[in-house]
Amino acid sequence: MSCKKPVIVPSVQSVIMGEEKYYIPKTVRINFGNIKKIPLFFLNGWLTWEKCTDNADITFIHNSEMHEQGYKIVVKNTVVIEYAEECGAFYALTTLKQLFAADGNGKYIPEATIEDFPEIPQRAVMLDVSRGRITRLEILKKTVDMLAMLKYNQFQLYFDSLIFDYKGFEEYTAGRCVYTAEEIKELNDYCRERFIDLVPNQNSFGHLERWLEQPNLYSIAITRDNGTKSGVLNPLNEDSLKFMDKIYGSLLPYFDSAFINIGCDETGEIGQGETKAECEKIGVGRVYVDFLLKLYKLVTEKYKRTPMFWCDIAMQHPELLPMLPKDLIAIEFDYEGDHPFEERCKILHDAGLRFYVSPGTSGWNSICGRTENMTENLRNAARAAIKYGAEGYLVTDWGDGGHPQPLASSMAGYIIGGMYAWHAESYEQKGVEELCRNAALFANKYIFETDSDFFGFLLRLGKYSNLEGIRQNNSTLTWNNFCGCKPTRFPVIYSYASELMREIENIALNCEYSDLLKGEIKNACRLLMIISEPEKVSGEDELWKKEYLYMWNMRSKPSGADFEIRLMDNFINAVANIKANGEEIPQGVTDIKRFF
Repeated sequence: MSCKKPVIVPSVQSVIMGEEKYYIPKTVRINFGNIKKIPLFFLNGWLTWEKCTDNADITFIHNSEMHEQGYKIVVKNTVVIEYAEECGAFYALTTLKQLFAADGNGKYIPEATIEDFPEIPQRAVMLDVSRGRITRLEILKKTVDMLAMLKYNQFQLYFDSLIFDYKGFEEYTAGRCVYTAEEIKELNDYCRERFIDLVPNQNSFGHLERWLEQPNLYSIAITRDNGTKSGVLNPLNEDSLKFMDKIYGSLLPYFDSAFINIGCDETGEIGQGETKAECEKIGVGRVYVDFLLKLYKLVTEKYKRTPMFWCDIAMQHPELLPMLPKDLIAIEFDYEGDHPFEERCKILHDAGLRFYVSPGTSGWNSICGRTENMTENLRNAARAAIKYGAEGYLVTDWGDGGHPQPLASSMAGYIIGGMYAWHAESYEQKGVEELCRNAALFANKYIFETDSDFFGFLLRLGKYSNLEGIRQNNSTLTWNNFCGCKPTRFPVIYSYASELMREIENIALNCEYSDLLKGEIKNACRLLMIISEPEKVSGEDELWKKEYLYMWNMRSKPSGADFEIRLMDNFINAVANIKANGEEIPQGVTDIKRFF
């Protein structure tokens, strides 16, 4: 009888189990063959090992005929690993580590033959560090470690604000909390060691409010019809391209990547102010595409990078898609579970364009995520990506609303996204429930290092929004009530959050930053309790603020936390005003059926 198939995350393409089990020596002898980049960071935290050239327990063999990121593991007396590129050799080790643990105590390894490769070539996570949280370098590194275990090969930090020490822009960045060039270079090298490409992500058209509110830069911003300045560059002003050239020249030298994400999304002010006459003449879409092509020419010819861009505006003008260069990468993004990824990917495929799909963690504009929306969004994006040959799969973790979401709730999306990006077809066959069970087995053991089901707890934490009677797009009702100072009672949500608060106290994590992960979740539960029953938690707002600031400074550089603090003060004042007027706080509608 063959051995039972172990749970391996992400799921492998093929595994055949034999009948034998083999003893793992205390010191594992490894013949690395032609491998130049030995993943010491991974091996040293897992095995006691030594290099050898004969009588090896693990032998690596280069095979150029394999899938470029693929590998083959054969366990029969010894372990033989075939690979085409060295990243494939590393991916084999991440799988082998899980195979070593198949017997539960790491003493034996089952006889097996595993063949594997990714279904989507580029698998990425993007973290927003511009809208509140400027995540500390040491936290970014721990995130990269987790992504490497999940076989991701790209990481992006979203820049649209003055959060980098841009040389030549000191008059704007002076006194601000920023990433230094040295920090970015250090992160770039850290990622490269883990077979991850740190891709620069610099918005280059819209979402430049923090830049264009500077008086010296007013001239390159589109003026809205109401006379105010927007955060969108005027594409007809030659100085706009010169501005971006200077930005790229300051930023790009610290990244090794051959790619750059130039953004260019949500440029809704095109057609107003200085651009109105030209848009009436040739059309909004043509004005947009003309500037996009100028950016494309700049980054390809001068900076030798392949650009990718958010394609929401281009997709509004499908007749212009043939104008786009075939090596420009479009990113089809949306964060709702029912987004028509398949329909949109077909358009990009039929236009002959390179493209990524981009779902998200569903954490922003919420308190602790939207579990069901997140899993469906990630799943639908992966299905469409594979059907229409997407080049990449980019999981986004945006910072809308000041980026209040707990780090742990974002990690659930990273894990599930990595599983879908590597082998979505496997999970289509097994279903979402089994995917989540496998994710829990992996995450609890290798990421959170706990005997409890902390991953399952995170999924239940993000289901709180199912209790809201009105579904919100890209947000949750409780979060919107908090931001809009609309106190509303949700007794069932209060009870649910209270139970989660009690439950998290009894979960023991042994991973690094366990105090941060648990502390942020407890703080999020406290916030949910305050919002859902504001009269029951009198005075809790001050405790919440104290905890929130402490947790913020553990994870993030000391900038940006005041946004949520102001929201809390405004919300509590709104509660006080209702009580002072002798009124009652209204009770919201709860949807119990949707929760179950």
